[in-house]
Amino acid sequence: MGGQGRKSLFPFKDDLLEYMRGQRAKEMYLRVLHLILWIKRNHQPWLLQYIEAKKSFASGYESLGHLLRVYFDMPPWKTLAEVGKSSKVDKKTMHSERISVVLTVRADGVKLPMLFIIKGQSGRPLKKKELLTYDPAHVYAVQANAWMDYRVWNIYLERLFA
Repeated sequence: MGGQGRKSLFPFKDDLLEYMRGQRAKEMYLRVLHLILWIKRNHQPWLLQYIEAKKSFASGYESLGHLLRVYFDMPPWKTLAEVGKSSKVDKKTMHSERISVVLTVRADGVKLPMLFIIKGQSGRPLKKKELLTYDPAHVYAVQANAWMDYRVWNIYLERLFA
C-alpha cells in the first residue's frame, strides 16, 4: 500500500487500512469485493480515474483486486487478513445454513422437480414465514447434514410418483 520509498497508489490508504483493520478486529469477513465496494462508496472519482486508465473496465477491476491483495494475505477461504495476522471469523458471521439441491432429468429430456435438502433436524416444522417463500412445484426435505440419504430419496420418489 505504500512505503519502501515509493509513492502510495492509494491517496486514501490510511482510511482504507482503518476500514480493513476495523472489519478484521470485529472478526468479520473481509474480501476484495468488500474493499472495492468501500472504495466505490467513499472514493468513486479516484476509482473511475483508475479504471479509465486501464485497457478495459474488466482489466481495471482485476488490476485493482491484485493491488488490494498485496498488503493482505489471502487464505484458502478468501477472507483477507493482514500479513501475519489471524484470518479467524466470528462464528456469528459464518453461515451455518446449508442446502443441497438435486437436479434430475428424465431420459426423454423432461426436467423433474428440484429436490432441496435443507440442513436441520428432521421432524421439526419449517418456520411459517420461510414456507411462504418455497415454490410448491419442488420437493423439500430436512436432513441433519443436508445430505442425500435413503430417507430423503424416499421422500423425493414418493412425491414424484404420488
